[in-house]
Amino acid sequence: LKMVLGGVKAKPQELARFLAEAALVASIRHPNVVTVYDYGEYNGKPFMALEFLPGGTLNDRVGRGKMAPGEAAVLLAKVARGVAAAHAEQIVHR
Repeated sequence: LKMVLGGVKAKPQELARFLAEAALVASIRHPNVVTVYDYGEYNGKPFMALEFLPGGTLNDRVGRGKMAPGEAAVLLAKVARGVAAAHAEQIVHR
């Protein structure tokens, strides 16, 4: 579950951007893009219900600097395919 940091203190434009981003990501169906199952507001707090992906963040994987070159290449190819899927839908990852 992803929510806006700051919750009720978030600015209206931050909340609007979060929900717009949720709608865009939810429209992409690709094995290298996280699935958004639901999004909206609950008690005035925006949320995004995402597919559970075990293993930590991308930063956890590459931030250690100990990834073998072949493993890094495979991971980068998956990321590139996911970004390409977003671009095909006219979505630019920020």
